[in-house]
Amino acid sequence: MIVALIPVKDLSRAKSRLKDIEKSIRIEIVKTMLKDVIHAYTHSKYVDKTVLITPDVNIGVTVSNFNIDLVQDDGSGQIKAYFKALESVSSRHKLNAIIFGVADTPFISNTDIDAIVELYTDGYDVVLTPSINGGTNIMLQRYPLIVELMHGRDSFQKHLAKAIQKTVKVYVYSTLGTSIDIDTIEDVMMAKQLCIIYRDREREVCRILHRINLVKYHV
Repeated sequence: MIVALIPVKDLSRAKSRLKDIEKSIRIEIVKTMLKDVIHAYTHSKYVDKTVLITPDVNIGVTVSNFNIDLVQDDGSGQIKAYFKALESVSSRHKLNAIIFGVADTPFISNTDIDAIVELYTDGYDVVLTPSINGGTNIMLQRYPLIVELMHGRDSFQKHLAKAIQKTVKVYVYSTLGTSIDIDTIEDVMMAKQLCIIYRDREREVCRILHRINLVKYHV
């Protein structure tokens, strides 16, 4: 079984670096990004189960149209959230590979996820997808886990170094869609431009970004 784990914070605490944007709009950005991310994983032809981990039980309403599992955690951190969900699914299922994702990469697609899983089926033990700022947006690992989970700005290089140190087969998968996460006003500006360039009217996040006037935020 291939399982995808996606943690998301309590909506009231999410995206603090977007604090200049009205809270109601900031929450809508988080919700729409989450919908786009969950859509990508649940529409992959290889992912057997997608698990959302959050301390905010109300988020379940946002993704109620998707066939996912919901695990409640205490909001004490991304790594702890991953392991809380991993403990839950490993006790009930035989796992082959785990995909560790994030909830703020709305431009990923099910095609990206399929390509990452196909690398695993081709024999790679670890597949890493870096963020544009050096973090890790997606990491697939063969189960049991081989590489220690880390997060933050330099996590991609740390994960890559650990995989090389373990002498396992590792592949770096990177596309424009997988590398962009939305944390800052500058990220919002870039994402809004992508929505315009690609004329993307289907992606949930593009609908909310279209309504944001970035001039008022001095960007």
